[in-house]
Amino acid sequence: MTPLVRPLLVLLVLTALAATILGDVLVLDDGRRIEGTIVSETAKEVEIKTSFGTFKFPRSQIVEIKKGKTKDQIYKERLAACKTADDFYALGVWCEENKLKKRAEKIFARAIEVDPEHEGARLKLGFVRYKGEWMTPAERDKRQKADFAAEMAEKGLVEHEGHWVTPEEKKKLEQGLVFYEGRWMPKDEAMRAQGLAEHNGEWIAREAALAKRSIAEFVEALRNNVNSHVGQEAVLIGTIETTAMEEIDKGLVVGRRWFNEHWDVRPGLKLYNDRLAEFYVFDAESSPQYEASVDFIAERSTFIPEGWAASVKRTFGFVWIDPITTSSARQWNRDLRDLIGHCYHHFGHLMLSRHGYKGRLLPPWYEEGMAALTELRIHEENMVFCRSSVNVFEGTQSDTGREDFDDNIMRDGSWREALKKVIKQGQALPFDKLAQLEFSQLTLIDIAQSMAIVEWLEHQPNALPKFHKVLRRVAPPAPARVIRTGHERQRAYDQAFQEALGIGFRQADREWRQWFLKQ
Repeated sequence: MTPLVRPLLVLLVLTALAATILGDVLVLDDGRRIEGTIVSETAKEVEIKTSFGTFKFPRSQIVEIKKGKTKDQIYKERLAACKTADDFYALGVWCEENKLKKRAEKIFARAIEVDPEHEGARLKLGFVRYKGEWMTPAERDKRQKADFAAEMAEKGLVEHEGHWVTPEEKKKLEQGLVFYEGRWMPKDEAMRAQGLAEHNGEWIAREAALAKRSIAEFVEALRNNVNSHVGQEAVLIGTIETTAMEEIDKGLVVGRRWFNEHWDVRPGLKLYNDRLAEFYVFDAESSPQYEASVDFIAERSTFIPEGWAASVKRTFGFVWIDPITTSSARQWNRDLRDLIGHCYHHFGHLMLSRHGYKGRLLPPWYEEGMAALTELRIHEENMVFCRSSVNVFEGTQSDTGREDFDDNIMRDGSWREALKKVIKQGQALPFDKLAQLEFSQLTLIDIAQSMAIVEWLEHQPNALPKFHKVLRRVAPPAPARVIRTGHERQRAYDQAFQEALGIGFRQADREWRQWFLKQ
């Protein structure tokens, strides 16, 4: 005999699932409902068969007995009564609602047997209509493909690698030619015309391909692996961590946006001769790799002054703009933040030097002032200045005899107040004197003064692009940067300030000071 079921857990399971079952229902005194088919009844107990098994309940626990039909009973009765396609369709929907999926599919199929055009049953079974006929999606796709092929053939077209072309075009394509910009050409030529270049058998953006080639060439020259990061403005190559390279890249993007706005330059790589700038960056332990970068870049450049390589190998870094926009810097005995600031400073040199470049160079005061200001705009401090005791181009000794700023004044931003004091004391150089200085002769006071003048121009609407354009036009032949003849130099700066602001250089020298003292 089947035992009475009393454990609470079993009864809870039965109660939770009872709502999905049709048939007889026992309503118990605690509110639970047990659904199934009653097998037997006595004065003492009721035996009921559920989907979980057969159970017995004492009459004392039963409040009410409701007689009903099971799903199977209802299904069989409804099936026996079906005559039309709509009857079968309605039964199929009932089967779906009661989770009798397999029976539903069979009943929908019966509906189609009675009426092959019954839309509801057809849709339930996944059929689609194409050109007035019911068919499976796979049959429809096959028919569509065949119909489209016939239509193309009527138009005189033939298939080639999934595309429909004329017989003449197919011949060209089979010869390896492609149609681009109105004519047939070899694939390689078409790819290059679209700004692509091949790298390791893959056609990618030209600037990315050139960057990857530079990485590979430097690895080969160094005979050692390096880290690299291809960014928006530059490819970074060297021994510092890639996370630091990514940080530098983000700063370059900020600096470029600022430069574009104030020098009226369009975004893009045209500024760098249609390729990414190259930044070589080395940690404190990688001085040999830095020196190797000097030789590597010298070999790729068209003009290297005598003594250049030997001189820059003793420095923290250098820039080069022709033919590849290049920076190289090493950490050496500095911390990483100094190196990152060095890259931003170099970026200022590179952007300014490449803008409008036609083989001639810019004045040291202007270029250094802008580079220092670039680092300030990106880095919010100044870590680096281009100074040396020997000018690598001319070998000129720097000996101004003037007391200079302390480096900390430039780093912590107090250079502004210090420069104001110098101006008030009448110790700032007259503009024409500043314009005569080479890089090796620039003191920190001179650089601060140059930054202030560039910043003043930055705040005058459209002044910098006009000023820059004139300096490009009047620049002396390379490698000279300074116009040596006094009247020619003064006339050149008169033209530059007149174009930018409508005043001569002497009035400009007075006005930038007045403006700066008010800041």
